Amino acid sequence: MARLRRTLTVIPCVFCIHESTTGMIDEVRQEDSDGTGLNRLGERVAAFVAERDWARFHSAKNLSMALSVEASELLELFQWSTAAESDAPDEELRRRAAEEIADVQIYLLQIAARLEIDIGDAVIDKLEKNARKYPVS
Repeated sequence: MARLRRTLTVIPCVFCIHESTTGMIDEVRQEDSDGTGLNRLGERVAAFVAERDWARFHSAKNLSMALSVEASELLELFQWSTAAESDAPDEELRRRAAEEIADVQIYLLQIAARLEIDIGDAVIDKLEKNARKYPVS
């Protein structure tokens, strides 16, 4: 356990926003309100699921478990990599990471739809909360 503690590093929160970026929040909300971005992806995923009659298996619990599996598959790609290696993947690793990231996003979209959560609004709300919690010094 002591060895583990020595190898951990503090990573800055990527979900914190600087005051100068807060003006972009309304722009982001507006961009997705016309049916592009996450909303459009969610519709495509919903159509894919409906065509296969999979919705009956997609409770929030089951989707959350599947999300965990997919996130673990992404983690597995970098399990034994150094930080430098993980930041500079070769073409094959990058392709595999993209597939796992897509799987994670697909499950996030489905969970959000199931719970009637707008991901864009949720992310913006969280960024605003984090900006208040972690102000720029």
